[in-house]
Amino acid sequence: MTVLTPEPEQTPAGYRLRRSCMALFLAAVLVTAPVHRAQACTAIIAGYGAASIAGIGAEIAALTLAITDGFTELKDVLVRLANQITNNNQNFTDATAIENDKHTTNVAASAIGQVRTEAAVQMVPSRVACRVVTRQRFLNQTTPEYLAVRNAMVQPATDYAMSAPGQPSEKGALAALNAAWNNRCTNYADVANMSIPSGVTCPGPGNPDYINLDITPQKTLFGPIMYQDPQYQTAAIDTIRLLTQVAPDDPIRGPALSRA
Repeated sequence: MTVLTPEPEQTPAGYRLRRSCMALFLAAVLVTAPVHRAQACTAIIAGYGAASIAGIGAEIAALTLAITDGFTELKDVLVRLANQITNNNQNFTDATAIENDKHTTNVAASAIGQVRTEAAVQMVPSRVACRVVTRQRFLNQTTPEYLAVRNAMVQPATDYAMSAPGQPSEKGALAALNAAWNNRCTNYADVANMSIPSGVTCPGPGNPDYINLDITPQKTLFGPIMYQDPQYQTAAIDTIRLLTQVAPDDPIRGPALSRA
């Protein structure tokens, strides 16, 4: 530990002597020192300092400008990033809302469809009822056509068998036989293979396909699924007439009706 001892108190005369010695020493130094050398070092050091200060200032200014530009660009990037994040959040919110609306619409449509389906099932008739109704509609549409065709086919045969007016059998069985003979000779007779009585005309069919067509049931009745032409249909009717009733009996008219 160092103990500081107070310096001895100086008298005013001693103090003045000390100050005078210091002044003389400084004057001697200033007088005897080479003035031009000290000024030269000061100028060189000042030049170096000025150049360094100017370079440092320029560098600091450049760095300051670069930092300012960097912060400006960073600010722009951050602003754009913030805007993009906001846009993404808004787009996500809109898409979520649209998806929710679509889901709600689908749920509502499914519910409505289910209710309508249940209501429709209650109104659908059974298969049996559908078959019955279908058959009735079919019969209602086809029965008139069937009856018309049936009457057109059956009525001439009925009139012929009943010796109705306008039929060949109206004048008796002989007239009916003569009509059947003429019909066969004109439409079906094989003139080359039959004996024609003298004085009787039998031209035969003009088409060889119709020869003996009225006496061949396998061709007119059992062979074809559908007739080739109307002549085949007429031949089928003539075939049935020859097989069942070549000529009806003489009609009973006039006084014969009252005979026992």
